[in-house]
Amino acid sequence: MFNYLGRYIHISLDENTSVCMSIIYFLLEIDREDLIVDLMNNKIHFTMIFNAETINVNEIKTIKEYFKQDNAVITVTRIG
Repeated sequence: MFNYLGRYIHISLDENTSVCMSIIYFLLEIDREDLIVDLMNNKIHFTMIFNAETINVNEIKTIKEYFKQDNAVITVTRIG
């Protein structure tokens, strides 16, 4: 689940989904698919926080490896 601008966005993902791919699904869910290419090319800033730690948006680890718990809430603090 993503927390973005006080709104909770629920996205069901397989535990083997990469963190990077989960961000793409998030952008699709909030109708910001226009940002995907710029994000992957590091042309925009996208900041995520989980357990008070900033997450690398290009992380290739799976969400299972990175979050290690069910029903994680990821806070998105900045896009653009």
